[in-house]
Amino acid sequence: MNSMELAEIISYWKRLSEEKWKTAEALMEKERYADALFFVHLSLEALLKAVVVEKTDEQAPRIHDLLRLAYLAGLEPDTEQQKQLAIFTTFNVEGRYDDYKLALHKKATKEYVYEYARTADILRLWIQKRPQ
Repeated sequence: MNSMELAEIISYWKRLSEEKWKTAEALMEKERYADALFFVHLSLEALLKAVVVEKTDEQAPRIHDLLRLAYLAGLEPDTEQQKQLAIFTTFNVEGRYDDYKLALHKKATKEYVYEYARTADILRLWIQKRPQ
């Protein structure tokens, strides 16, 4: 892959991350909290994939495990960040499959979702400010 292709791919993942974040915010405003958590996960995933491509000069793997992506990106999450990334990864499964969605809908209160959105925003900043 040449540097132009890499730059386009990285830009794509970063743009996608922002789009998914904005969708999550819109869903929170519409009180569609479980769906918002799913899109928060997608935003973090896309941002991590941008960093993986930057670090490896290869396409991002087709995985959804945020902690694994963080390590592939060369990040070193502390214990709390590891826990947070693992929790956000569960929102991918819970937001995607109907039998899990019910459980997510029950716990996805306004307070719960806004707390996790704040946590995700902190994680996004940490990912963006990583050492180059």
